[in-house]
Amino acid sequence: ATSIYADLSHDVTDTLFVQGAIRGEDYDDFGSEVTWKLAAILDVTDNFAIRGSLGTSLRAPSPGQQGTTNISVRLPNGVPTLRGLFPADSTIARAIGAQPLKPELADNITLGFTADIANVNLTVDFYRINIEDRVFINEDANDVSTDPTAGDAYQRFLALQAAGVANAESFGQVNYFGNAFNTTTEGVDVVATTSHDWGSRGVTNFSLAMNYTKNEFDSPVSQVSTFLTAEEQADFEKLRPEFRGVFTARHELDRLAVIGRLSYYGDYEKAKNDGSLHQKFGGVLYTDLELQYHLNDTVRLSGGARNLFDEYPDQGDTEFSYVCCGNLYGFQNNLDWQGRYFYARLTMDF
Repeated sequence: ATSIYADLSHDVTDTLFVQGAIRGEDYDDFGSEVTWKLAAILDVTDNFAIRGSLGTSLRAPSPGQQGTTNISVRLPNGVPTLRGLFPADSTIARAIGAQPLKPELADNITLGFTADIANVNLTVDFYRINIEDRVFINEDANDVSTDPTAGDAYQRFLALQAAGVANAESFGQVNYFGNAFNTTTEGVDVVATTSHDWGSRGVTNFSLAMNYTKNEFDSPVSQVSTFLTAEEQADFEKLRPEFRGVFTARHELDRLAVIGRLSYYGDYEKAKNDGSLHQKFGGVLYTDLELQYHLNDTVRLSGGARNLFDEYPDQGDTEFSYVCCGNLYGFQNNLDWQGRYFYARLTMDF
């Protein structure tokens, strides 16, 4: 790939700063694309400023997404079947409808403000990101079956046979990365920081960061269904908490520092196989505590606890497949389900 980049920034007035950037890229396998960004910040007063940006971006598929081949043996109902992941331009993937990968393209917009209120620095930013031709793996949407009554799964078997794929009858599923669908991600970031000087008792720095993010599909259900089952479509939008917040306090006194952190993750939902709501999970609050002591300018000792009060997410309903094999909490929500643990650390800075 070859690329060229240019950036220009300028103080238009004493209160308005503008920045622009443009990037041209040429890929041997994906062609050429030009992306750009325009950003500005306006100082309304000495303590309040409005900022925003418009831009486009490009992400080429990774080598792993383009070239990975992985075949494993699964045992659904005790019968060995092959489950394969193949490059999108391979014979077996093309036989069931795969197309050569294209880069992801995105449009994004942000708008927000910064403010100093008393001793508090506050930033609030809204963002919206539209991603076109998002690269995704159709991990559970391409079943293959030799049963003539199996609908689309049987048609895929016939397509594999017609393409001359060896042992087509042994495959239970064929997967590939493809430009699956378009999505929109939008949300708000809020960050507030402040500090307090206690005199001879040290200084405490406080920070609060909150985020709300929502993901939605911008493509027809018929297109999304090529890559995701009804359950996966609902989980894509609902399974991860939309709200997160982190409050941190760090107190320093001479060589000693004490750090406390509260991390909150909001409600989320798990879908049934048909995409309807199955279970709603409550929010989780994790507490971390760490002590640091500087022996000198080079050596620092640290020790503490993650998830001090041993909190866990709500357990999943054991009637459904996402809870199995000793995993009571599911793995898709990205929340910590391993409980409390303690640690000690020695750090040397040269």
